[in-house]
Amino acid sequence: MSSGIISYHLHAVTVATQESMEKFLSNYPSDERRTAKRMMKEGTKAKEEDMGDGVIRSYVSGATVIIRVTKKREKIYCFDCESDQCAHCIVARVCREGLSWGELKGAHIPLSEIEIRITSLWDEVSARIYDDDRPGRRKKWDEGEEIYDTAAEIAIDIGGDIIESAEDTADIIRLIDLLANNLDELGYGCCDAIYEVLDECEDDLRDRLSEMSAEEYADAVIEQEYKWLLDAVPHYGKEDMEYLMDRFEESGIETAWLKGVYFALGKYEEFIKDSGEYVCPDDLMEAAVALDKQGNREAAREAASRIGAGSPVLLDNKEFMRSMDLGNNLAKCIENNLRTQYDEELFSELVGLIGGSERDAVLVFTQRREYLPQKMLCAFTDMGYADDVDEYVREHGYRPYGTHMWTSVAESMARAGNNECAVLLRRNGIADVLDAGKSVSYEEAVSSLKVLEEMHASGKDSSVDPSHEKFLADIREKHGRKYKFWGLLDGTYR
Repeated sequence: MSSGIISYHLHAVTVATQESMEKFLSNYPSDERRTAKRMMKEGTKAKEEDMGDGVIRSYVSGATVIIRVTKKREKIYCFDCESDQCAHCIVARVCREGLSWGELKGAHIPLSEIEIRITSLWDEVSARIYDDDRPGRRKKWDEGEEIYDTAAEIAIDIGGDIIESAEDTADIIRLIDLLANNLDELGYGCCDAIYEVLDECEDDLRDRLSEMSAEEYADAVIEQEYKWLLDAVPHYGKEDMEYLMDRFEESGIETAWLKGVYFALGKYEEFIKDSGEYVCPDDLMEAAVALDKQGNREAAREAASRIGAGSPVLLDNKEFMRSMDLGNNLAKCIENNLRTQYDEELFSELVGLIGGSERDAVLVFTQRREYLPQKMLCAFTDMGYADDVDEYVREHGYRPYGTHMWTSVAESMARAGNNECAVLLRRNGIADVLDAGKSVSYEEAVSSLKVLEEMHASGKDSSVDPSHEKFLADIREKHGRKYKFWGLLDGTYR
């Protein structure tokens, strides 16, 4: 490539000093600066290759950036983005100067820009979700979940900008308050996303808030509508923490909000006692772990035993729960999770926890009249417990799943040689689809009926009452006018 072509594309940038870097960054859009910041914080670096004649080729996350160096100027251009205004160019230039992102004066986003971004939060969320390529209308709950996830991702990015760019702690509090309010206005539970922001920025936020005196911090918390500040208690000494406790108790703030102060003072048992009947499972686990480290095993076991058996925090701390000899609590939690989504590894753990055989664990599920996931029943059948699955399915009238979930279990039962169960599952599934008039499921029902015809032809349904012919006659008499179904069966429907 000739230097003339390079010069045609490249954008002139003044050579490095801190002031020139600030000017350099100010020429880039804020979204590209944010992307560059995220890339560098994740460890992205530029790898340079000297091409000769003052041309440097820089590789940044798979993109190729060309830098042309002269005595007084550098010109930079990203051939992948076809731009001199992208995040790859920023990273290439910053790395070339041997700087980290935090050392850059121009890395800070103007507070006015951050404030505008917060107040237009819904516009940014909706722009990411409701684009032209969106494949149809999502269900309400699915849409809400996507809105929450998108809002949380954007809010975390904004939170990082606030802490890095605001020099005054009052501005940090004001802007995060504004962010919390705007998240609340989005609905869909987005108000909780502020705590994801605090989790992501916790250490940096604590450091910044520690610049305040205990009195200033207490005043700020008491004035707040959302007590998010209490999720980032500054690194104060014992005397200041006791002052905070007195101030907050006098102002009537609920114990649940004061966890950070209690824990900073090492008052784990007092926190659990003062919280009353309900304590957040995560808080109980944190207290239990801390009490165990202090050597107070009895109190640790008491705290851990109060965690509800359905809480995911138990699965996240399995080794600790085992060390507390609270196997029953953990076993119940694993049971609850397996009822939602079967997992082979979790099932193996349950076998160990209940101290019995594999079949004992199977019976924990199949001997109860509760919903079990299809994947679980298929696994139990393939493990050799088809009789136990057959008993469970029979108790549910061969209809444990509604109209869409019977074929996989039927296939597993047929593989295990339990043809009667397989036939009845398929027959009842077909009947349910036709009774409900769910034409979207007709193709699946027709496929299942064709399997039944194959089983009949091979004599595998000889023990099933009524006969295949009687079953066909019954559904024809009852649903003979469902032309789409019969047309799919005989191939006349197009």
